Amino acid sequence: MLVIYLKIIIGGGCKMSMYEDFVRDYPARCIDVLEHFYEQAIVKDREVTLLLMATAGGFVMPYERLKDGQKFEQPELDRTTHKEQMKRLEDELNRSIKNSTVFGEIIGKWRYGVPGEKHDIDNVLRIAESAKPIHREKLVSTAIKIVRHSIAHGNVLAIRSPRDQIQDLVFVSRDSNRDITSAHLIVLTPGDLREFLLHWFKLLERISQKDALKLLDSIAI
Repeated sequence: MLVIYLKIIIGGGCKMSMYEDFVRDYPARCIDVLEHFYEQAIVKDREVTLLLMATAGGFVMPYERLKDGQKFEQPELDRTTHKEQMKRLEDELNRSIKNSTVFGEIIGKWRYGVPGEKHDIDNVLRIAESAKPIHREKLVSTAIKIVRHSIAHGNVLAIRSPRDQIQDLVFVSRDSNRDITSAHLIVLTPGDLREFLLHWFKLLERISQKDALKLLDSIAI
């Protein structure tokens, strides 16, 4: 079904236009897919699946492509060519949530919790259900890292609503300090995740996500 939709968008043909790169052009196409197909996904009861796919693509692909690859001995590919816009992205992620010009009230809706050292599903869901709004003095990068790491490591849970729908998504990440075993979590409604993604992809598009190599490498686990 998605292939049919894509054929319609590109004029009925079956060719897929070549990517310019995977750190600027690819995220731009992620937002295209999200905006074009969200209503169809709702009809099919697959909107949360689409959101998680967009989150995985929008965070993990650019993140991994922009690291220098040396830490985990990855191929160089085109990593050295993306070096122009790191400072603008770094400035945004290093803002406090209350001063974020891009996320603002959107990220202020996010809820935050600390499961401590007990990471079993029951305890994590218990903490998630009582999570409080994330403190507005925290850095934007704090929330971004939790979502990125949880997606990359498959640590995502869902909270069921009384009507058997997905009420909330729970993103869980262990502290980036390897000597600390405590975990952190972010809780989002699907609607809040979608709103955030739209703003996030527009940020990547605006600054071209170039030269974020040092920043993204510094927040790796």
